[in-house]
Amino acid sequence: MGRLLKGCTIALVALSLVYIVGFHSYAYASGIGIDQAGGQGTIILSPSSGPVGSRVSVTGSLLSGDTSCIITSPSVNLIVGYRCTVLTGGVISGSFTVGTVLAGQYLILAKGIGANPLGDYGEALFTVTSST
Repeated sequence: MGRLLKGCTIALVALSLVYIVGFHSYAYASGIGIDQAGGQGTIILSPSSGPVGSRVSVTGSLLSGDTSCIITSPSVNLIVGYRCTVLTGGVISGSFTVGTVLAGQYLILAKGIGANPLGDYGEALFTVTSST
């Protein structure tokens, strides 16, 4: 019942946002309904804001059984040329370059692969300060 209610709430919020602001490829939703059965990790972005073209470091921890990871975003063109490595105990180290997007806040996800078929992830917000 809780999952159904959570899913309905997320869908209602998403539909409301589409109605209010229209659909834009650069929009994001921080309440994305990713299945948390795999356990939620944590990530830190350094820096947490910067202009297009910035190189961003990603560190954190996912599940200890992960063998690889990816860095992604629901926002098209935000992540360019990422790298992600899983170290001992599920610690991750990676980076990406901020692609050509409009200024604003964007959701960044580091997803672990291998420990749980349902997946595990860490998320953080990155603020693009200027698009030129």
